[in-house]
Amino acid sequence: MLNSSSLPQAFAKCKDITEFHAKSFAFAAKKLPPDLAQDVYAVYAFCRITDDLVDEQKEKTAEEIETDLNSWKQDFHQALETKTSSHPVLLAFVDVLNRRPISASLADELIAGVSMDIEKTDQPQRFETFKDVETYCYYVAGVPGLMMAQLFGITNKDVLNQAVLLGKAMQITNILRDIADDQTRNRLYLATEDLHQFGVSEADLAAQKITPELKQLMKHYIAIARTWYKQAQPGIGFLPSQIQVSIYSASRIYEKILTQIEKKQYDIFSGRVFTSKLSKIRSFVRIYLTHKLTYKPKK
Repeated sequence: MLNSSSLPQAFAKCKDITEFHAKSFAFAAKKLPPDLAQDVYAVYAFCRITDDLVDEQKEKTAEEIETDLNSWKQDFHQALETKTSSHPVLLAFVDVLNRRPISASLADELIAGVSMDIEKTDQPQRFETFKDVETYCYYVAGVPGLMMAQLFGITNKDVLNQAVLLGKAMQITNILRDIADDQTRNRLYLATEDLHQFGVSEADLAAQKITPELKQLMKHYIAIARTWYKQAQPGIGFLPSQIQVSIYSASRIYEKILTQIEKKQYDIFSGRVFTSKLSKIRSFVRIYLTHKLTYKPKK
């Protein structure tokens, strides 16, 4: 069992996880004061491992994944109570919760969100209404945004809501980009009511048909995501100045995926839509130069 004497190694493990899975985010975090950077790594690592318990366990059955997720939740609560854990990421994350104004309940919300992705052959993953889709986006992407905002000491409700909006916008982008991949895993994140409203059948999706109806539905979702990106942008100015550019550039680069979908005439079946590494570098440099000169941290 690991305790407070193991914290340096635990935080080092969190940093390794962040640098492996989110290189640009880890690069930005390095510009923060060391104590704040290590806490950012711990929050990211907790969110990453929680998500991977479902998404990276394809060889396991739904029941086994559900058991693992429940055990993770129990281990988290035990660590929260005892301040010890056999898992370094839990040890570091709980230490952050004890020192920073992050709501511990958000961890439970994240776990509840990723549990929605557990693939049960007798119960295909579906969302009836767009409100259900939005709720899912909140749990799996808005909650991590809230955790980070609270970690940075943000208490303003409007700014916290903007953090949630950015997370939800990025998740909607994921949903549109990954329609083809999700089909192979019996997942569909487009609301059933929206499929009916726009005249899109699951049979067409399974056959990878880019119908006029599907294009209209995707235009609808893209418009929602862009609205959320725009509404979320002012909140970035409340973040520490060292990390503003990274978050802002990440949001703009992610939003470009929507533009790429449009350029491909909404053909998300002929290959995964992405922005090239060169395009990301160019965008980051351009945003860094303009943002550094014009964007001031808000008080």
